[in-house]
Amino acid sequence: DQKAHEAILKVLELPSISSKPVLGEWTARAQVCDKLNEPIRIAMVGKYTGLSDSYLSVLKVLLHSTHILF
Repeated sequence: DQKAHEAILKVLELPSISSKPVLGEWTARAQVCDKLNEPIRIAMVGKYTGLSDSYLSVLKVLLHSTHILF
């Protein structure tokens, strides 16, 4: 443990972390996301649909936001 987090907090003049993070809500969401398996169909219209990475950011947003639907 190099205590890098303490050095960063000191440089930024932030208070030290006094308690452990509460991960219950995050863990519950992650478990829901892991269980999703129902396909949905989303249409995307764009000028450069022939290029695989043209709308990569849109595809990532859709992937990351799907857990809100369930």
